[in-house]
Amino acid sequence: MLHQLQAEFKVDDNRVLDLIEERTGVKLIIDAPPMSEVWDRLRMLVAAGDMPDFFNSPSDQTMTGWAQEGLLYDITDLVPEYPNLMTIDSRRWVDGRLNTPRLLGIPRSNMELIYGMVVNVRWLENLGLDAPTTIDEFIEVCRAFTFDDPDGNGVDDTFGASFSVGTQAPPATGIWHATTEFFSSAYRQSWFVAMPAHDGSVTHRQLRPGYYDYLTTFRQIFDEGIIDREFLTHTAEEHYEKLAAGRVGIVGAANVRYFSNIIERFDLPLEDFAFLPPLMLDENHYPASLREPSCWNAWFINKDVSEEKCRAILGMLDWGHSMEGFIATNLGIEGIDYNSYDPATRTIDRTPEQAANLQTVAGGSFPFTILCPDGRPALVGASTPAGIDKWNAEIDYFMNNTTIIEAPLVRILNPMNVEFPDMMAELVQHEVRYVTGTGSLADLEAFIENEYRPATTDPWLDILGNYLDEYPIQYTPKQNAVQTQAPLNWWTHN
Repeated sequence: MLHQLQAEFKVDDNRVLDLIEERTGVKLIIDAPPMSEVWDRLRMLVAAGDMPDFFNSPSDQTMTGWAQEGLLYDITDLVPEYPNLMTIDSRRWVDGRLNTPRLLGIPRSNMELIYGMVVNVRWLENLGLDAPTTIDEFIEVCRAFTFDDPDGNGVDDTFGASFSVGTQAPPATGIWHATTEFFSSAYRQSWFVAMPAHDGSVTHRQLRPGYYDYLTTFRQIFDEGIIDREFLTHTAEEHYEKLAAGRVGIVGAANVRYFSNIIERFDLPLEDFAFLPPLMLDENHYPASLREPSCWNAWFINKDVSEEKCRAILGMLDWGHSMEGFIATNLGIEGIDYNSYDPATRTIDRTPEQAANLQTVAGGSFPFTILCPDGRPALVGASTPAGIDKWNAEIDYFMNNTTIIEAPLVRILNPMNVEFPDMMAELVQHEVRYVTGTGSLADLEAFIENEYRPATTDPWLDILGNYLDEYPIQYTPKQNAVQTQAPLNWWTHN
């Protein structure tokens, strides 16, 4: 197995790997290069004709290409024999189909994420400011965080906000990324391709109302220097590191990850930060967050393995989706890695030392699934009573003040990166140049209208429309939210 694992993980003398072998008869031989090198190593192995027996990978254009080349095992007829795998939400199987009618991978289920912003409320208090709710308020807060010495150290060393590029599938440039959702969703622009426009229609992102307004506002705050301009060179979670170091005051984050990835990871004071709803365009609109079935990549099997080995891999993954396997791979072994765990309430009794040591044998990036088998992750929110209380209060506020847009998993359906890789790369270049001030709006518009739109619109909208007919988008509106009545068709060519 080639896997993207946390640096602390130890393959030798690993009690969870021993349990897997005991329960399933599979002895795992794991190739775990540094996390930043995993995908390069996978591509190198495949190019050399030495694909691993199975591996975990994003369902991206590379996987789609390998599927078209016949490099992946077709497991369509085998998966129904494994009852725990069959409990996976049908909407997530898109990640295993790779734009084919056949099943080529097992989706690695993750909790359905909703994205908001994490704000340094201590800085707000120091400057006598309220948390921003609209785009204009966000810009004013970013100015204050940049120029008004929010930490009181007398040094010009802070910025309003930062973003991430990360390892998500192209075109994740920082301009389009999950961590910009709190900002881009105000314009109904999104890295998630099913985000409806303000009128409720779903169409190609570059054809939506608000596309140029979003990029122009991004250009304004970049040019003014009130956001961290280094975000375009980030490779993973540098924006979180900068928040923790007191260099930026606002970052985007997901509801279930902001505590573990930020507050607990960097041991930050609970009272200094808050998770808040996404921004509104103005007071005549409403905050909205798109939520889709989430997959943390998928498991793919080398087509050249024997049927016996393929069945062994599927059997192991099936056990990993049982409650026993789920707990073991996420939380470790009872009595060693934790003292007790209640699956019904998702509460755990463990010491900080046990939580830290878990990373050497399980948890982190290791589990076969993050969401199993009752539709919830192993732990929700924080891992201390005080943290859990704060997390629940902030999530309640978020949900009570945000219109949630339920969307199908449609990222993988976007054929642009596979069918038009050069054009997609050129689009990203035009967008980044415009935002950073090295290109003009006229150049961007000319490229979209003369090249991008004519070539890409029909193939993308045909796929999107067919899928949304099967899995329609749904709103969960709030009574205090102002919103436009959506049309009966959630997608449109117009």
